[in-house]
Amino acid sequence: MAVAAVVLLGFVLRLWRLANLGDLEFDEIVSVRYAALPGPALLPLLAGALFEHPPAFYLALGWWRALFGASDSVARLFSVLPGTLSIPLTDAVARRLFGGALGRRAGLLAALLVAVAPLPVFYSREARMYALVACLGLASLWLFLRGLTPPAAGGDRPRVRPDRRRALWFAYVVVGAVTAYVHYLGALQIVGQALTAVLVRRRAPQALRPVLLSTLFIAGLALPWALAAGGTRASLPALAPANLTLLPGAIWAAWRDLAAGPDSGGPAAALAALALLGLALAGLPRPPVARTVAGVTLGAGLAGLVFVIALGKPVQARYVLPLVPLVLILVAGALVARPRLRLVGALGLLAGFLPFWAHYYGGGYARADYSSITRRIAALERPGDGVLLTGPWQAWYFDYYYPRGGGALSHQVLPENAPPALDPADAAGQLEALARDHRRLWFVQAGLAQADPTNYVEHWLLEHAWPATREAHQNAVLSAYALQPPRTTRPLRPVTFGDALRLGGGWVDGEEVPAGDVVRLNLELEALRPLPVGYKASLRLVGLDGQRTAVDFDLMERQDGAARGTADWRPGERVTIRRGIWVPASLGPQPYSVRLVVYDPATLAPLPPEGTPAGPDGAAAPLGDVYVTQSLAALPPGAEAPFTPLARTFGGGEAFDAVDLVGVRPGQADPGAGPLELDLLWRLEGLSGTEHRSTVSVVDGAGRVWIEEDRSLFGGTFAMHDWREGETLAERRTIDLRRLPRGHYRIRVGLTDASGRAVPVAPRPAATPAAAPEQAVVVASYDLPFRRPLGERLAGRLDAVRRRFGGGAGA
Repeated sequence: MAVAAVVLLGFVLRLWRLANLGDLEFDEIVSVRYAALPGPALLPLLAGALFEHPPAFYLALGWWRALFGASDSVARLFSVLPGTLSIPLTDAVARRLFGGALGRRAGLLAALLVAVAPLPVFYSREARMYALVACLGLASLWLFLRGLTPPAAGGDRPRVRPDRRRALWFAYVVVGAVTAYVHYLGALQIVGQALTAVLVRRRAPQALRPVLLSTLFIAGLALPWALAAGGTRASLPALAPANLTLLPGAIWAAWRDLAAGPDSGGPAAALAALALLGLALAGLPRPPVARTVAGVTLGAGLAGLVFVIALGKPVQARYVLPLVPLVLILVAGALVARPRLRLVGALGLLAGFLPFWAHYYGGGYARADYSSITRRIAALERPGDGVLLTGPWQAWYFDYYYPRGGGALSHQVLPENAPPALDPADAAGQLEALARDHRRLWFVQAGLAQADPTNYVEHWLLEHAWPATREAHQNAVLSAYALQPPRTTRPLRPVTFGDALRLGGGWVDGEEVPAGDVVRLNLELEALRPLPVGYKASLRLVGLDGQRTAVDFDLMERQDGAARGTADWRPGERVTIRRGIWVPASLGPQPYSVRLVVYDPATLAPLPPEGTPAGPDGAAAPLGDVYVTQSLAALPPGAEAPFTPLARTFGGGEAFDAVDLVGVRPGQADPGAGPLELDLLWRLEGLSGTEHRSTVSVVDGAGRVWIEEDRSLFGGTFAMHDWREGETLAERRTIDLRRLPRGHYRIRVGLTDASGRAVPVAPRPAATPAAAPEQAVVVASYDLPFRRPLGERLAGRLDAVRRRFGGGAGA
C-alpha cells in the first residue's frame, strides 16, 4: 500500500498543470513532427538524419496521438506513463540490489525520491523519449538482477526457479531490444550489463552465458537499424577530442541538474549536488556483485555523457536521466543504513528540490513560448514582408505554431543545413536577394552556436537595413527590419550636442507611414573631439496630443562587418547610422515630431542640444516631422483575402451614429488549430466622438448563449474621433469553441454605444415594417461534430453541467 500511495503521488505530480506547461520545446516539436509521419515515410527519414535517434519512440508516440488526439498535452501525456511506471520499478530494483529489510526500506524511500525529484518529474512531462528509455533501463536492470543469484545480488530472496529462467531471459531480450530502439543510451546500458556479467563471472557463473547470449540476440535485433542509420554514422566525424576539455565542467553541470533540476545554478544547487554525491557514494551496496552492478551501470551512463560531449553537443540534464533512478536508490540506501546522515542529507536534498518545486509548480513556469513569436509576427505582418530563421531546425518550430496565428508569410532559413555553420559568402547573396524582394523582414534568431556562431546575419542586417524592434523571448530573439529605403525623404535639421557630437545631415521618411509600420531614418553624425564613452541615443515620435513612442539604441557605425562606437570615432569623421522606429498600431494618425536625445549610458546624463528650449523635454532635439496614418494596411494578417459581404448598418437617425458592418472573414472552427479567429470589417457613415463596443456571442440552436465577449471596438487601439467618414477598418476577434459540446452554433455580432445602449440593426429594405428591430447580426454558423481529444471532451461536458446547474452564459 505504501508503494501504491507513492506511485499515486508521482502520477498526480506528473499530471498537475500539464495543460498549462506552455508551448512545446523544439525537441518536442521534432517528436510530434516525426510521430505524425507514417512508418514507411518515417524510417528512411530518420535513418538519413544527422544526430537522430532510433524510431521506436516516434512510432509509439504516433500511435498514441492517433488514439487520443494531436494536442500538445496529449503528446506530453505519453511520457507521464513510463515516468510513473519508473516509480514502482525503482522500488523493485532497490529491493533486488540491497535485499532484506534494507532493500524494502530503501526501495520505498527511493520510489518516493523518484516520484518527487526534479529530473524525473521534469522529463516525465516532456514529449521526448528520455522518460521511456529510463523506464526501460530500469526494467532491464531489474530483470538482469533477477538473473543473478541472490547471494551475488546481496539479498536473501530465493533463486529464480529453473523453469522460469527462459521466460526471464526472453523478457530481458525483448526489453533490451526495445530499449536500444528507443535511444542509443539504452544500448549502452545493455552493454554495461553484459560487462557486469563478465566482471562477476566468478561469483555468479550461472549468469554469464545467458547474459552474453541475450546480448547477442539484442545486438542481432538492433543490427538492421545500425546498418540503415547512415545519418548516425555520418554524425561521427563531429567527434573531436578537443571537446573533452569541457568534460569536468559538463559532468558537474549535469550532476548539479540531477540534484536541483534543469539549468539550475547558485549556491543552493551546488550544496544539493554535493549532498547528492556524498549520499550516493555512501549508499553503494557492500556485496561485491551488487557494488559492481551499481558501479558499471553508473559508468555506462557517464560513458554516454562523454560521447555526447565529444560530439560537441550542448550538455543537457536529459542525457543523465537513465542514471537518476539508480543514483536515488543509492541515496536512499545511505539514508536508511546510516542514520547519522539523515538530517544533513535530507536538508541537502531539499536545498535542490524545494527551489525546483517552487519554480516549476509556482504557476508562472512555461516550457517554451515560441508561439508568442509567431503570434507577434502574424499580428503585425504586412503583404511584402519576409521571415528569416537561423538554423534548419527552426523551420519545424515556426511551421508548427505559425499557422495557428493566421499568418500568410513564407519563410527562409539560413543556413539550410547545420552543421556546418553558415558560410558568409553564400549568406551575403541570399540576404541581398531578400532585401530586393521584401519591404520588411522578421528575423528570428535561435540556436546560433551551431547555425551562425559569428552572428553574421544580424551584423549584415544592422549594416544594410533599418532595425526597428528587437524582442527577447524565452526560446528566440525576434527582430524587425525595414529592408528598402523610402521613395521620398525629408532632410533632418542639423543640431549640435554639447561640444561632443554634431548631426550634420540625414533624412527621415517623406512618405506617410501607416501605424504598424517603420519610420526609417539615416543619421549623419560627426565627432567634434575625441569621445571618452560610447554614447547611446533615443529617437522619439511625439504627437500634437502627447502620444509618443521611442526607441533607444547604441550610436554604432557598422561597415564591412565591423562595429564602432562613438569612442572609436575620429574627430571630423562623418558617420552614417541607419535606424528605424516601430510605429505601434495603437498610435493615432496625425503629424509627429521626430526628436533625438544623446546620452551617456553610464550616468544617463544627456548631451544638451544647441538651441533647444529648457524644459522637461529639453534634451530632445527636434529633427523633422513624419505623418502617421491609419489605413486598411493595419488590418490583421491575411487582410488581402476576400471578406464575405454583409452590408448591415447599426444605428442611424438622430439617436445613434451609423456604423456599417460591411464584411466578415470567419476562420475554420478546427479545435486542433486553436481558437477561431473572426475578422470584422467596419465602415463609419457619420462623424463620431464617442466610444463604441462590439459584442460577439455564440448561440446554439435553442437560442442559448454559450459565449459572450464584449470589448471596445478595435480593442481600444483606435479612437473613434480619429475615424474618418467613409473609412473602412477591421478588427479581429478570437473565440474558443473547443469546449463546446456537439451541435449547431451561430456567431452573432452586436454594437453598443458609450452609454451602454444596444445599437439596433437597421432593417433590410424588404423587411416587414412592423418587425421588431434586430439587436445583432449573425455573421457565421458552425456545426461542431468533430471528435475532440478525451480530455477536452470531458472538460466540455463539465462546462455543460456547470451551465445547466449554475446558470449563466459560459465564457
